[in-house]
Amino acid sequence: MTPNQTIAVEDGLQNVKQALEAQGYTTVDMSRVAKAGCIVTTGMDQNFLGREDVQRDIPVVIAKGKSAQEVVNDVKRFVQ
Repeated sequence: MTPNQTIAVEDGLQNVKQALEAQGYTTVDMSRVAKAGCIVTTGMDQNFLGREDVQRDIPVVIAKGKSAQEVVNDVKRFVQ
């Protein structure tokens, strides 16, 4: 599992998680954000950005107002 292919997905975004997995990405919950190549969140709570164990820049995709496919397309742009 390479970090770029691992996507941290916020709880409540099951449709996005399924769409990412269908495209071959590995998804993890937000507790494993440090191992992710990208983060998908609703945009409601971005407190994870202040976590001390996240020591690198990780792209964040805000899913609010987007379809699952739009989110997948955004993720693809970040983790090519």
